[in-house]
Amino acid sequence: MHAFPFSNIEGRYIRSLHSYLLSFVKRTQPLVDIDSQQLEAEAEFNRIWEAREMTEWEESSGSKVQANGNGLSGVWCSACR
Repeated sequence: MHAFPFSNIEGRYIRSLHSYLLSFVKRTQPLVDIDSQQLEAEAEFNRIWEAREMTEWEESSGSKVQANGNGLSGVWCSACR
């Protein structure tokens, strides 16, 4: 698993979630070689990550934050604009 800049609590949660999901998949698909699939997926992720091809994670050039009627930015429902 990759080391991400999470706090200790977040890191424990992510590791626990990963462990649970891996265990769940192994129990529900006992004939599938999950370990080799995970290694292949991790190798593919590393290749894409190092090539900086993760376009989904790049920030868009346009701002998604809209201004309300008072000129303040934020996310507003139609009644609050």
